[in-house]
Amino acid sequence: MNKKTQFDAIVIGAGLGGLTAAARLAKKGRKVLVLEQHYIPGGCATTYKRKDFLMEVALHEMDGLDSKDTKTRLFEELEIFENIELIKVPEFYRVLDEGENGKLDFILPDNIEEAKKLLSLKFPKEKRGIVKFYDFITGMRGNLIRYMDLKEWQKKLIFPVFPILFPYLAMASNPFLTIISHANPLFWLIRGWKFAFWRFYDVGTYLDAIIKDEELKLILISNLGYYHDDPYSMNLIFFSAAQGGYMEGGGWYIKGGSQKLSDYLAGYIKKHGGEMLLGKRVTAIISQDGTATGVKFQNASDKNAPIDEVYSNVVIANAAIPSLIDMLSGKSKTTLRKKIKGLKPACSLLSVHLGFKTNISKKYNNKAYSTFIFQDIKNLKDFSKVNSESMQFDTQGFVFVDYSKIDSGLTTDDKTVGAFCTTDRLSNWENLSEEAYKAKKEKVAQAFISRLEGVIPGISDDIECYEVATPRTIQSYTLNSFGTPYGYAQIPKQAGIMRPGFKSPVKNLYFSSAWTFLGGGFTGAIIAGQECSESILGRHDKCENLILPSIKDSQTAKLIGRKEVAKNTFELVFEKPQDFNHFLPGQYAIIALDHPKFTELDMALRPMSIVSHPSEKVLRFAMRESKSAFKQSCMSMQPGDTAKLYGPKGDFTLKSNDRGLVFLISGIGITPVISMLKELEVKKSKKKIILIYSNRYQESTAYDTDLKNIALKNFKYVNRLTSVEGRVDMEFIKKQVEDFDAFDYYMVGTTPFLSNIKKGLLSKGLNPKQIHIDDFG
Repeated sequence: MNKKTQFDAIVIGAGLGGLTAAARLAKKGRKVLVLEQHYIPGGCATTYKRKDFLMEVALHEMDGLDSKDTKTRLFEELEIFENIELIKVPEFYRVLDEGENGKLDFILPDNIEEAKKLLSLKFPKEKRGIVKFYDFITGMRGNLIRYMDLKEWQKKLIFPVFPILFPYLAMASNPFLTIISHANPLFWLIRGWKFAFWRFYDVGTYLDAIIKDEELKLILISNLGYYHDDPYSMNLIFFSAAQGGYMEGGGWYIKGGSQKLSDYLAGYIKKHGGEMLLGKRVTAIISQDGTATGVKFQNASDKNAPIDEVYSNVVIANAAIPSLIDMLSGKSKTTLRKKIKGLKPACSLLSVHLGFKTNISKKYNNKAYSTFIFQDIKNLKDFSKVNSESMQFDTQGFVFVDYSKIDSGLTTDDKTVGAFCTTDRLSNWENLSEEAYKAKKEKVAQAFISRLEGVIPGISDDIECYEVATPRTIQSYTLNSFGTPYGYAQIPKQAGIMRPGFKSPVKNLYFSSAWTFLGGGFTGAIIAGQECSESILGRHDKCENLILPSIKDSQTAKLIGRKEVAKNTFELVFEKPQDFNHFLPGQYAIIALDHPKFTELDMALRPMSIVSHPSEKVLRFAMRESKSAFKQSCMSMQPGDTAKLYGPKGDFTLKSNDRGLVFLISGIGITPVISMLKELEVKKSKKKIILIYSNRYQESTAYDTDLKNIALKNFKYVNRLTSVEGRVDMEFIKKQVEDFDAFDYYMVGTTPFLSNIKKGLLSKGLNPKQIHIDDFG
C-alpha cells in the first residue's frame, strides 16, 4: 500500500458501470470514492424535467431478469428488487412499414414459444429457420452466462476444452476458434456435425443462411439499433445473447425513470461507507513506476479551479477508454495507446423526447409500447444505408416508444411521454455552428413528427413539448468519446473476449464501462461493473490503516433566508460555497436540494440564474412559485437547510465592445440581468443601456425598485405591462432604440418571445453576433 493511500478504490465516472462496481466494493467493506463530472449520477441512465414531464434519456427497456440472468443475482445482492419498482413491458416490439407499398404490421411477443408459433403461422415455409434462430440465440445466451459465472482461474483451466463446453460462444467468435474446434476430435465426438460447416460471425450472414424471406429477417432484427447499425457487421455473439435476454426474460422498465436506479446505487454506496463527489472532473491519473496510484480532479465547471489529489489502491475507469490516454503520462500513456490502437467506436443514437398533452394510448389506441417504423425496406442490405456518414432522417428507420402503454411514472395519467430513437453518428453534428446545429435539430424533429403523423393521424396536435438529443448531446453530458453510448463497436473482431478486459495494461487501473466486455446498453454496463469489481476483489485485499482523506466539501451551501421580490416570486439567499469564488455576471448554477420534501414527478434540482454579483458574500436566486415538487420543496426550506450548488455554468455574459446594450427581458428572466447591471455599475459604464422588461402586471414585476435605482448615467428602464400596453414588438423596440446597429442585444424569455424578437432584429440587418440569448422556455 502506498503511504498516501486514502481509498481502496477511486472510480472515475458514475455511469452504471462505475456505480455497480463501487456499490459491490462498498458492500464488501472497501473504502470507495466516486468522482463524476456531471451534477447527477447515472451517465445515460438519467432523466430530466420538461414542463409536466420527466424525460427518459435512454432507457426503453432492460432485458432479462429471469432466473438465468446474471443481473438477477446482482440485483438481489444489492437489494435493488426491494427498492426499485420494475414494470414489465407488454411485448417485444411492433414492426410497421410506413411506405406506400408497405404491408408489414407485426407484433413480436417476448415469449419464445409464442413467437415461434406466430412467426410460423405467418411464414409457414420458414418454420425450420425460425426454430434454428431461436435455438441459437438461447444456446448462445446460455453459453455466455455460464462462461461469465466462471472464476478467472477456471476460465484458464478449461481453455483446451473451451469449444466443447461452450460451442456457441466458440464457433461464433472468429475463424481461428472455429478451426481449433474442428481440429479437436472430442469436439466431433461430443458436439456431432451440428457445427461442421460453421462460417457465421455476423448477424446478416447467419440470417441469410437459415432464412430466405426478407420480411421475416426484418422482423427478427428490427431492434438492431439497440446494439449496432448494420446487420452485416453486427457480431453474432452479442446480438444473440441480448435478444435471448429479451425473449427469455422479457423487457423491463424502471418506474419513474432510469434515474431511480442510478440514485439508488449512489445512495447504496454512501450507505455502505463510500463517498461520491458530483461536478468533479478527473484531469489526470497519477501513476508511479507504471502503477496507477490516484487521480487529480477539479470543479468540472471551472478550468481555473484548484486541483485536488487523492490516492488509492486501485483506480476504476468508468470513463470512455480513449479519453483515458490524455489522463495518463509517460509509459502508461504509451502502453494504453498501443493497446487500443485500431479499435473502432460504435455508432451513436439520436433521440427526440416528446411530451403529449393527452394519453395517446387511450385516444389513438396505439398498439404497442415500442413500434419500429421503416420505409419500404426490402432486404437486410437496406440496413447498411444507415451506416453512411450522412443520415436521411426523412426516410431512415426509427423506433417510437409510447411510455403510456405502461405505468411509467414519468407524467400524470392524462398525459404521455414518448420518444423517437434511431442510430446516428457524431460526424453528422460536430462541425456545425450553434445556429446550424439548432436548425438541424428542429428539422430532424419535424421530420420524425411528420412521419409519426402519417402512422397515427392527428397525434402531432397533441405534442406539448419536445427536445432533441444528438450524439453531440451525449458527448457533452457524458464525455463519451465519439459521442457514442455503446463504447467500441459490436463487430466480429471486437466481440466477446476480444473486447478490452477489465484489467487494463496499466497496473492497478481497471475498466468498468460499455467500452469493455460485454459492451453497450444497460445490461452491458451493469455486467461490466459486476465483473470489474469481482476481478478487483480477487486480486486486491482490503487496505488497512487508510489515511483519512482531507477532501473539502466545496459545493454544499446553507440557506440563509427567503424573501418576496414580486407577487408569487421569491428570492432564495444561500451561503457562497468555495466553488463560487469566481463566476461571471449572467451565469447560472444547478441547485440540487439535499433533502427535498416533495419529489413526485420531479427531480430535486434546477438550473437557476445567479441574481447576486460576484462581489457579494452570498448567492441569490429567484423563482416564480408553482406546483412543481422542486419549487414546493424550495418554499418549504428553512434557514440552515442545505443544497448542492454546481457551477458556475453558461456563457450568457457581457461581451466587450463599444456598442451600447439593450436588454429585452420577460418575466423571471430578469434574474441574470440584475447581476449584469450591477457589474456595469461597478465598472461605471458610460455606454447607453436600455432595459425593456415585460410583465403582465405591475405586481409581478420582480426587482422593480432595484431597477429604478440603478446608478448608471445612460441607463433607461422601460417597464412594459402587457395586460394594458400589449406585447413587446419591433415597433415598440424601435421607439426606444432608434439606431438598431448601435447596440448589442441581450434577450431572456420564453421561446416564442425570443424567436419573434430575434427574427425582427435580424430583419434590420444586424449581425447575428450582436444578439445574445438565454432561453428559459
